[in-house]
Amino acid sequence: MNYSDHDVLRKDVALLVEKMDMFYIQLFEFERKYLYNADELTERLAAQLMKPIKNQMQDIYQQVIATSFARAYKILEMASEQ
Repeated sequence: MNYSDHDVLRKDVALLVEKMDMFYIQLFEFERKYLYNADELTERLAAQLMKPIKNQMQDIYQQVIATSFARAYKILEMASEQ
C-alpha cells in the first residue's frame, strides 16, 4: 500500500481535526460565559446542557486523534518495511 494513495484521506482527517478544534474552543468559551451557578435560570440550563456536549466532544476528538496517530504509525511501519 502506498502512502500517496491516501493523501485525500490524510487531508480530510486534518481538516476534521482543525474544525473540531474550533468547535471545542467555542464550547469552552460558551461554558465560561454561561456558568452553572448563574443568576438567570436560562443561563444555568444552557451551561448544564453544554457540559455533557463538551464531554462527548472530548471523547470524539480523542478517537479522531487516535485514528490519525494510528494511520501515521501504520505509514511509518510500512515505510520501514521497504
